[in-house]
Amino acid sequence: MRKLTLTVAALLATTCLFAQHVNNTNQSGRYNTVNLNQSGTDQKSTINQTSTASIVEFILGGNHAVVNQSNGSFNNGKNESTISQNGKANLVEVDQAGKKNTSEASQTGNYQTIDVSQTGKQNESGVMQSGGFNSADATQNGEFNTSMITQSGAFLLNRNEASVEQIGDNNASMVAQSGPKNDADVSQSGNGNKSMVDQTSHFVLSFTYDGEDATVNQNGDGNEAIIVQDGRRDDAEINQTGDDNWAKVKQSGNSNDAEVNQTGDDNGAKIKQNGDDNDAEINQSGDDNWAKIKQTGDDNEAVITQTSDDNWAKIKQTGDDNWGSIYQGGGDDNSAKLVQNGDDNWGKLHQWGSNNELVAKQMGDDNKITGVGNVGDVYGAAQAGNNNEASLMQNGDNNRIDFFQQGNNNQYNVTQTGNGHYDMIHQNGNSNVVNAVQSSPMP
Repeated sequence: MRKLTLTVAALLATTCLFAQHVNNTNQSGRYNTVNLNQSGTDQKSTINQTSTASIVEFILGGNHAVVNQSNGSFNNGKNESTISQNGKANLVEVDQAGKKNTSEASQTGNYQTIDVSQTGKQNESGVMQSGGFNSADATQNGEFNTSMITQSGAFLLNRNEASVEQIGDNNASMVAQSGPKNDADVSQSGNGNKSMVDQTSHFVLSFTYDGEDATVNQNGDGNEAIIVQDGRRDDAEINQTGDDNWAKVKQSGNSNDAEVNQTGDDNGAKIKQNGDDNDAEINQSGDDNWAKIKQTGDDNEAVITQTSDDNWAKIKQTGDDNWGSIYQGGGDDNSAKLVQNGDDNWGKLHQWGSNNELVAKQMGDDNKITGVGNVGDVYGAAQAGNNNEASLMQNGDNNRIDFFQQGNNNQYNVTQTGNGHYDMIHQNGNSNVVNAVQSSPMP
């Protein structure tokens, strides 16, 4: 057991009477190393190392810690770093330049790396690793930012990677990874942004095994992103540019893919997927838009795209191999909802203009619906059964369609051109066909 207590101020008293630096280092085991550089005023470092390396592991066996502390552009430093290492071949490097930054790094296990860089004032970083081959990188530039990274799992099967970058003030990030081969990448630029990534992967015996993958990019102020994943090979990405946007992705299963892209202010998006091989994407540009996708089953796909302001859209799919798409653009205050229950259903709802409303529901298998609207148009559509097909086309203002099909192999096609048309149809049975055309001169 070797204990080293060093008060740098005593060594530098003849050159700098105000440099009250403190370093407490405790080392146990073999081949541990510490490199410390403190400049400025009132820096504090605490390092505890316990090595489990054998006598023959002199090349990589010990734990290694590097700490660099300085005042940066501030008159007083008072930065604080705490490092705890228990295992072998772990590496921690902490660079602090500024005032009252705090960093805590803890490693239990082997062959893990932590890199922390703090520039500014009163930033907080915490990294905790257990297991083996985990890697974490935290960079903070600004004031009052907080970052927490937790990585855990069985030794040799971990290989988790996490990277967090914060530029600005009052940003907060939390990354939690459990299980093997998870990857998280978080970037926040601006003020008051928040993000949370929680990933749990499960080991299976495979030569091509992969865990969960999450990416968060936020540029602006007051944005919030949440990603929760449990399974294998799931991929989630949230990109937000603007202010006060909110997005959440939650996935359970294997090989699911979710992406949210938002540009503007006060937008909201939510994706929830439960099953395997599902794909969901939300794209919103403008202000005060809201979109939601929920998929349960396997091999489903959904896309929502909204431009302009105050639009609302929702897709809900239950079953397998369903496909749904909603597009709303060129105007404001549109709403669309697509619900599909069953297998191999197909739905496409597109609206241009303002104040459009469309609700479409399909229950059964192999149903198909297409809806296209313009300004002030209203749809109400429902199909129950198998192999039904509907095509709804509106070109004009203030048109309305209400229809319901129940049975199998029914077909309904309606085209409205002009203004103020109303079409209502109810089909009950099998192999029915309706073709309707309503037109009037366009103004």
